[in-house]
Amino acid sequence: MIKHKHQQLFDLIFEEFNSGLWPKGEKLPSQKELSARYSVSVNVVSQTLELLKQEKLVKVKKGDGIYSLYSPEPAKMVQKYSGERVFGRYAGAKTLTVLLEDYQDWQLKFWNGFFDEFARENPDIELNVRFDHYKSSEKNTRYDIVIGGLRFIAHSAGEMDRLTHCEALDFYSDLDDGLLLKSGDFADGIFPVGFVSSYLLGISGTPLPLPEENVLDYIERTITPENGTLLMRHSTELFQNNGIDVLNRNRRPLDNDEKAHLRQFFERAASLYRDGRLLWPHGRFSDQEQTLELLQKGTITLLGRQRGGELPQLTNHGLVEISYPHGKRAMIVPVVAVLNRNTCFVEEELRLIKKLRAVEMQQMAQNSGVFQSLHCSVLSPDSPLYGYFSRKAVDFRRSDDPVELRLMDFILSWELLYNMTGRRQGCDAVEMLDKKIRYYYENADKYNQEIQL
Repeated sequence: MIKHKHQQLFDLIFEEFNSGLWPKGEKLPSQKELSARYSVSVNVVSQTLELLKQEKLVKVKKGDGIYSLYSPEPAKMVQKYSGERVFGRYAGAKTLTVLLEDYQDWQLKFWNGFFDEFARENPDIELNVRFDHYKSSEKNTRYDIVIGGLRFIAHSAGEMDRLTHCEALDFYSDLDDGLLLKSGDFADGIFPVGFVSSYLLGISGTPLPLPEENVLDYIERTITPENGTLLMRHSTELFQNNGIDVLNRNRRPLDNDEKAHLRQFFERAASLYRDGRLLWPHGRFSDQEQTLELLQKGTITLLGRQRGGELPQLTNHGLVEISYPHGKRAMIVPVVAVLNRNTCFVEEELRLIKKLRAVEMQQMAQNSGVFQSLHCSVLSPDSPLYGYFSRKAVDFRRSDDPVELRLMDFILSWELLYNMTGRRQGCDAVEMLDKKIRYYYENADKYNQEIQL
């Protein structure tokens, strides 16, 4: 397929970033200058600029100019942690290679401290740690431990021969002690270490959610058409938030009750979108700074954020943190680890996971904003999520199945948007979604063999 001019210009400028032409902090030419430089219209440059902002390659300062945010690929960031720093080098040190999704400076502050402490306490283990993210990591490269979200795991550890839960518990029967989620809650070979959850930022005085109120209920009760709410979250969470689970590997047609429930959800979401009370980030807002600015100006009433996956950025501009209206079941995004069983050092791998799950490390990770703790003694009883965990009313992805992960991106998000914008309506929207999901599942295995995750 032939790319549009702004996409071609994006590719060209991205290559210039990679070549070092625009290092971080460098001021780029103005839009008019870029237009002349590449012999395209200012409109094409403007569209390209939006793509660059979405990829967090540039930042636009009003009245000042365009500045590069580009940093070298995190895949090049490799750290070595060795017990020799304290104990001197041991000739028989066992090397473990670790792949980690986090790579931002504030995340590295926690992880560097964790790995340094682990190396000092375990002089028989030498760690080689690579910091990465799922878009740039090399699939099927051999690692002993991979830590990150399920999408990252699916990409980076998809072919790993994983240590099973039974094998792990044979070494350490207390591995899951004190955790709100157990290893057995996930597909075999996935070990939870923390989680990311949602919360809202709002203007001071914004009403709080009622018990078991979901997002659509909350918007209908509190938000006026004059000031919409922007929910920077994935559409699958909005489905789940309203008690709709369409992700089922053994797909069957929806029954009449399920279709009626889904149709009502579509109609409510579309009505709120048309009224301007539910805003959606598809191409409308380029970055979090822009949405924070809209919130501070009162243009929008609420902003959905994540706690744990990104450093909390509470401001001093009259904004308040509001608990997320999870409804009857809270939604979280698990941070997990998988371990390679094709090694002589399984106990050493588990030793690292036990250290990461220890109370003091869980507390440090939570305080640092890296992830929220799964340890009962760390997650405060005052947390809105504590009650959900206590009554086992928590929803989360349990598998890193790439088929379901792709379904979220390829079908659910777009069908929800098409429904809200009126491209598909009512019964047609429900029937089309049901048919597309079933057809996708029937053909996904063959499809996934032809493209890279």
